[in-house]
Amino acid sequence: MEVVKMKKFVFFIGVLLVATASPSEARSKISIRVGDTAIVSRFSWVECMNPKPLKKNYDRTLKILDRCSVESGGHVTVVAVDLNRNLDSSAPGIVLLEYREPDDGHSDLNPCPTGTLYMTSFYRFSVMRQEWEKQAPIRAAENERRERERRYVQLLLEKNTHR
Repeated sequence: MEVVKMKKFVFFIGVLLVATASPSEARSKISIRVGDTAIVSRFSWVECMNPKPLKKNYDRTLKILDRCSVESGGHVTVVAVDLNRNLDSSAPGIVLLEYREPDDGHSDLNPCPTGTLYMTSFYRFSVMRQEWEKQAPIRAAENERRERERRYVQLLLEKNTHR
């Protein structure tokens, strides 16, 4: 319990240092590049920033500034970075993200389709990226398990195939 409190305190101090640093200091502490990826850590509403309408489903399209929801477990990729614009006071800079729906996700709350572009702050993206990095060992273990099961089923089928 104490370890968790200490980690939260250290994280808070780090955020405080970035938030109170001058813009040039903050830029040097946060390293986000085009092509970086992360996992969406929680459901949220976003504004679509696609310059052209995006086909959403059968008869609806998503236009710039239309709102839709990104789901926990969805993947995002950085497509552009702007160090000179702020979305909130946490740190200078915005990140333009391309969203990919989670494979198993389905939301009834106006979900964003794969390919939706939306903006977020450097801070929010860094939180998503930390969550993505924390889950890396879990994803690796799951992939190993899937591969073992795939090989097992393949062997089982080969053994029991009547010729």
